Amino acid sequence: MVKAIIAIAVIFTIILMLSLAKAAGKDKYKD
Repeated sequence: MVKAIIAIAVIFTIILMLSLAKAAGKDKYKD
């Protein structure tokens, strides 16, 4: 059960980082 929670947290973190990276990339390309 604990491993499942950790796995979900890791996946959520990766998705969040990817979305932030995309947003940062868009801002850079706007300039």
